[in-house]
Amino acid sequence: APNVLSFISRWKILDNLRRSLVPTTVLLWLISAWGFLPGSPLIWTLMIIVILVFPVYITVTNNIFHPRQGVSWRKHTRNSWAETPLQIQQILLMLVFLAEQAWNQTDAIFRTLYRKLISRKRLLEWMSFAEVQGDHNQSRPMRALVGQGPIVALLAVLLILFRRPDALGVASPFLVAWLANPFIKKWI
Repeated sequence: APNVLSFISRWKILDNLRRSLVPTTVLLWLISAWGFLPGSPLIWTLMIIVILVFPVYITVTNNIFHPRQGVSWRKHTRNSWAETPLQIQQILLMLVFLAEQAWNQTDAIFRTLYRKLISRKRLLEWMSFAEVQGDHNQSRPMRALVGQGPIVALLAVLLILFRRPDALGVASPFLVAWLANPFIKKWI
């Protein structure tokens, strides 16, 4: 049957696929910066942070250079800066949950590819939010209780210690956040 999806619908699907690769790409870039890329791990890490913080910069500059009509400059400036802390909090939370999100999305991508290309089974398998919440109290493996963030953090620590121990200082804020992931999740 011919595909009846409009161009914009196809574009949205493609953009969702692109966005599903962002956490994995950022995680691989960070781990590469700490273990493999030439030069300073700090410079590479700062480059990644600048890219992740770029939406804050865009919002602030857009608000400053394009004031709203009929709003005083003082009120406009106050409103422009009011969004910034929220955006920074979102970026920090994204970094805290980066390892777990990358793991989950990469797992989903590989499961989908395996099921579509090889097994051709369980193509419509999914769980509703209510089913997931019902499973919450049942006995689950430690990985499911702790999450994947600490697992990725421990693997990254081993890689850094093996490949480039001097990068541990730069990587430690990220690694500590990923190790504390279950506690931060519970706190939130």
